[in-house]
Amino acid sequence: MHLKQYRELIKKNLPSYKIIEQLLKGKDISELDSLICSSVNSSDIIAIITDFNALIQVGYNEIKKECTTSKNQKCCRALNYYLDFVTSNIYLPQIIDTFKPDLIVQLEEPWNKRRNSNNYNCVRETDKNSILKRCIKKQIYDFYYGKDYLNKNPKETHNSYDIYLNKKWCSIIRYVESSIKVKEIIITINGDQKTIKYADLPFKYKFLKSNNFINDENDDLIISIEEHRNALDNNHGQIGNMSNEHIQTKYNNDEKVIQSKNVFFVKYFLIYCYIITISPLGSYIRKKIMKKKYFEKYICKNTEDSFLPNTDNNKFNITYNS
Repeated sequence: MHLKQYRELIKKNLPSYKIIEQLLKGKDISELDSLICSSVNSSDIIAIITDFNALIQVGYNEIKKECTTSKNQKCCRALNYYLDFVTSNIYLPQIIDTFKPDLIVQLEEPWNKRRNSNNYNCVRETDKNSILKRCIKKQIYDFYYGKDYLNKNPKETHNSYDIYLNKKWCSIIRYVESSIKVKEIIITINGDQKTIKYADLPFKYKFLKSNNFINDENDDLIISIEEHRNALDNNHGQIGNMSNEHIQTKYNNDEKVIQSKNVFFVKYFLIYCYIITISPLGSYIRKKIMKKKYFEKYICKNTEDSFLPNTDNNKFNITYNS
């Protein structure tokens, strides 16, 4: 079997692909990518987005029934993937910047009232950090759904899965790249933290399997994006080989040093206030300062007086001989 055919076979056996296929009503999302990239004006792209949105609204209503019954967020994740994918392609460099806001409105507006229903809630935030968090979450859940199939198949399957993930996520990751470069991504699962680097995205089979992020769909999966700490930047080579526990210990020790310094300065300030305001030594110091000020004032006054003109001494004594 040809390698491309083999990858297509794997893709079609993945549960995560099947739900996207149901959402898109059999359309290939890469077709949408090609249509957007090849269009030269905004009216053509708006027509493409409108047609796809209408088709996907039908697909979403169908898959949402199952998700509502099972209280499963996979339908929401599938819809958000579609919207994030189109957003990332709208922001490609070849599309004129002035068109982009109108295209995003055309994409998002129809879904503002259709994502949710009385029994199903699908949250969507459109900032880059939120898109990045959804990107990571969906990769983890997709692997969880497909790991039984992947683990049963040979090594070639794993390589093909990596290629599939790269193709699936590269445009979205490229779009949110500016949100990643100066930040680190921390995944918290049931209280256990893992730090992810930009080079890890999109995830690969080996990485997902070795980390085993979730064991159950109901696991509490929290994604947070934090600024790099100075300690991490300054000691990147050293910390790169440390475990998360060691890194956390280092940060805790640094915080203790800072707290100790703060306590020292507060104590020093309080002792100074006590000496100046209450203690006998403070009283003595204040008296000395007051005497010094009085003495300086006295000297200053007499010095000024010495430079004033003495009218009596400066009078001319004129005598006349009688």
